Amino acid sequence: TSGISIAAKSIARMKRRASKIIYNNLLLQPKRGKVNPDRLGPGFHDWDLVTCVNELRRYIYGRITEAALSKVLSGQGPPNTTLCAMSFYPTVDDEGAPQIRALDGWLVDTLLRAYAKRCQMLHSLGLTSAPVPRDKIVSGTWYNFTPVNVVTKLPSFYRAWLYVRKAAEAYGLEKFPSPSYEYL
Repeated sequence: TSGISIAAKSIARMKRRASKIIYNNLLLQPKRGKVNPDRLGPGFHDWDLVTCVNELRRYIYGRITEAALSKVLSGQGPPNTTLCAMSFYPTVDDEGAPQIRALDGWLVDTLLRAYAKRCQMLHSLGLTSAPVPRDKIVSGTWYNFTPVNVVTKLPSFYRAWLYVRKAAEAYGLEKFPSPSYEYL
């Protein structure tokens, strides 16, 4: 590859951070045998899954909302700068895109496996929750609870990268954090 991509060490760091968010929200309490049954129910399905998706969004998108990101990516508005998982990579070029798309695939697979494991753990605690199909995890359509309006669409590293590139084009690279080079 002759283009600019993300170092394997940085990909591993992003995976560790996302994995920690998933573990802390979905598996930690059931592993301890402590789950509030009121957090499971029709419509919202599982509040811990709602929380997990929104914490992943905060990590991957920073302070940019799904609506703002979609608006910018469709060309209907100017981007804002944000500190997010992809803020360090506005110069990654199109040859690095498959690497970022693979990160999205990894996120979906990891979240699905963790949630299936959570369902097993909940069952052993006498609680019921069904695994969520892949397409519903990605689209967020598993959530249907009108009293609380919340976005449950799974965030995307790829979409965040596209957004960061647009922001870099609009404002220049000086608006983005410099990577820290760890020399020994």
